[in-house]
Order: sequence, then structure tokens, then C-alpha cells
Amino acid sequence: MKTEITDDVIRAVLDHLADEALENSKAWLPGWHEDLPMPLSVGYALGFGGEAGEVLNKVKKVYRDRKQPGAEQRLEDVAEEMGDALTYWLLLMKEMDLDVLTAYRRKVAFNDGRFGRHGEHVV
Repeated sequence: MKTEITDDVIRAVLDHLADEALENSKAWLPGWHEDLPMPLSVGYALGFGGEAGEVLNKVKKVYRDRKQPGAEQRLEDVAEEMGDALTYWLLLMKEMDLDVLTAYRRKVAFNDGRFGRHGEHVV
């Protein structure tokens, strides 16, 4: 049975995580919030891009090292980098006051119209 979660609950969770990420960021990197030589949104976007690149690198290593001892650790490395990317994503969402849930819902509707569901390709 699929549990239905309302958009209000999803937004509340995203907002809570974004608030937590901002609090942590200010504690860990106060200089970013006091004297960054660029808008915070640019810093967060660059941070997200950098972490996304690290995710790609770790995924590469999962497959490259799949037969090596300690390969299981590689999956944990991917998850750790995804956590870093998520942090910057949340910070960017908060800084730019983005409604990513509405954007996601619109994209799903667009792709449903474009691709259909269950392998039914719509031209």
C-alpha cells in the first residue's frame, strides 16, 4: 500500500532541511555568510556543481573498482557526496526562494505528456 504524503508536508520537510542546512553552513563556514565576494546563490550553485562532479567521480569508481577489495565502501562514498550535493541544493533552493516541488510536479506532467506512462511513448 502506497502512503500518500501531501505537498504541504513535503514542502515542510524541504523547508526544515533547508533551514537546518543554512544553520549548519553558518556554523561551519561563517566567512561565506559574512564576506563572500559573490552572491550566496552563486556560491551555492558553484558548490552544488562541484559536489555533483564528485558524485559522478564516485559513481565511476563504483564500477571501475567493483571487483576490488573494499568495493562496498564505494557506495557509501557516493551517498556521502550526494549528501554534500543535497546540502548545496537545499541552500540554493532557500536562498533563491524556489518552489522546487511545484517545478517538479510541472516537469512530471510535461514528461507524462511527452513520454506517456508504462512504456507508452507519445509522439
